[in-house]
Amino acid sequence: MLDLTTRHAEALEVARACKPELALVNIRLAGRDDGIELAVQLKALDIPVVFISGQISRARTAATVAIASMPKPYDAYEMVLAVAYLLARLEGPTSLPRPDKLEVFDEDLGLVPAG
Repeated sequence: MLDLTTRHAEALEVARACKPELALVNIRLAGRDDGIELAVQLKALDIPVVFISGQISRARTAATVAIASMPKPYDAYEMVLAVAYLLARLEGPTSLPRPDKLEVFDEDLGLVPAG
């Protein structure tokens, strides 16, 4: 399932209703919404988060609430490879190579229970 939202509250509503396998979260959302705060709440729902942002240093400082970061700019093919790799890793070890631009924050991919 793919759902695009631009606001924090809307994203949380969709996440609660659909329980996605992975959430791609921009650090800067529409208005004054903060993607890092959204990631905190998604992690509490046991939804893995990947930051997609040009704000690489902010993504790294928030590494405890996300499993990885994909810096902008990226192309669609790079994102597809990153998502496939992460979804496979969430299931267990994989033979898929880690995409070059993808920064994985935790080798366990954040599979530690939240809280």
